[in-house]
Amino acid sequence: MKASIQCQGCGAFLQSHDPNALGYIPRQALESRKGDLICQRCYRIKHYGKDQEYSGGFDAEQIILEGLSWAQGVVVILDLMDFEASVPRNIHRLVRKHQVVAVLNKVDLLPPRTTAGEAGLWARRRLHALGLDPDIVPVSCATGYGISELLAVMNRSSGRNWLVIGVTNSGKSSLITSMLKKQARAQNHSPTTSMFPGTTVALTRWELDCGIVLADSPGLVPKGRLTDLVCPDCAVKLIPARRLNVSVHTISSRSALVVPGFAAVQPLSSRETVLIGFTASEVSWRRANADKIPNWLAQKCGGCQLPELTQEEVTLNPNQDLYIHGLGWVSVRKDPAALKLTIPKGVDHTVRDNMIGAKAQRVSRNFQSR
Repeated sequence: MKASIQCQGCGAFLQSHDPNALGYIPRQALESRKGDLICQRCYRIKHYGKDQEYSGGFDAEQIILEGLSWAQGVVVILDLMDFEASVPRNIHRLVRKHQVVAVLNKVDLLPPRTTAGEAGLWARRRLHALGLDPDIVPVSCATGYGISELLAVMNRSSGRNWLVIGVTNSGKSSLITSMLKKQARAQNHSPTTSMFPGTTVALTRWELDCGIVLADSPGLVPKGRLTDLVCPDCAVKLIPARRLNVSVHTISSRSALVVPGFAAVQPLSSRETVLIGFTASEVSWRRANADKIPNWLAQKCGGCQLPELTQEEVTLNPNQDLYIHGLGWVSVRKDPAALKLTIPKGVDHTVRDNMIGAKAQRVSRNFQSR
């Protein structure tokens, strides 16, 4: 039996003939058409926190292009804790004909002394460097911070149809759920949210009380992100969900900072270097003797099949971060630092102005934290 309705969680067209394909739902549930139907995969994610492999596939970019022909505005959601990895590679081509609002998610995970306003100004500078100048709204999908401001920005536009796009695990479905809650529309159904990449597989539309229609879309898969190379259990640990783990270390060429199994940073100078490490709360940068780096990096779980390690020399100027996509970053303050970086081959890294710290003292009124 071929269904003409979509799963309310992921957007897959419901079917009852292949349990291993997208959109499977038992025949009796599909035929009853009672309530808001969700597929078996979404049911397992929502109730048991377990993903399900499925046959077939979908072209996320093609689905988004179809959504753009319907949309009048685009909401690009960016993960503040994994910023550069969350900027879609082809964002210029996707948004060039639309009004764009950039949503800066996870501001609730910032250290207490760093405001959402400082993060917003930092993100604006980073996007300007990429040739982008969207409206920027700092939010927290977890707490609801900034959702009212986002709705106000969208309501000022004449466009009513908005497509929500972003890379996998950036928080698209969580954002829509937060907006539905703000509009008292989430009691019965909302998109399926999870830490598993590729949960949303097709466009799903959601109408707000204010007349705005949101369309959720499949996540674009970024390149060079560590969380896409590790096993699901390790990915959950590496993706920040609570306040950042921040640590300060004084090291020299005889020592290093390591995240066991994943990365090492070693000063090339014999003089002492102060590095500030930032990671998700369930992992951390640890101080280690330089001769023990191979042992620390060999501490992988049985489920991760990472590529061989590669090394590169990187120089940081004062108030710069060395950001490792999908893992975290280290930052220097007063003095420059020459570092040897060891990470799995294929994982990207970026040198950038520091996101957290003393440089971002001037806060625009448009981004004042409440």
